[in-house]
Amino acid sequence: EVESTKKFLDIEGIKFGKILNIYKNPNADKLNVCEIEFSDKNRTIQTTANNVNCGDVIIAFIPGSRVGKIIFKEKTMQGIISEGMLSSPSEFGINKELIREECIKGIAKYPEVKD
Repeated sequence: EVESTKKFLDIEGIKFGKILNIYKNPNADKLNVCEIEFSDKNRTIQTTANNVNCGDVIIAFIPGSRVGKIIFKEKTMQGIISEGMLSSPSEFGINKELIREECIKGIAKYPEVKD
């Protein structure tokens, strides 16, 4: 018998995606533009992360997803629309002691699963 439950994370709508292409935003020194394939459509997301590469599988907050009371939407950044935010486990509110060192300061990457 379960006496009570507690929500582990207050997150909705995140998606796994595969990075297809990366290039520097020509209007910004630190922004990388990532073209990402998701299950429903391809999206463009900008990031300052330097640890992502073509072929990496990542998790992203896409428009309509949320963490706590923050709801993500498209945003124009230095002349290019960004359709969300790449994420690391620390942005989910997971205790940093439980996260691999390379994921604390960068974007977490996951193995590709094929059907």
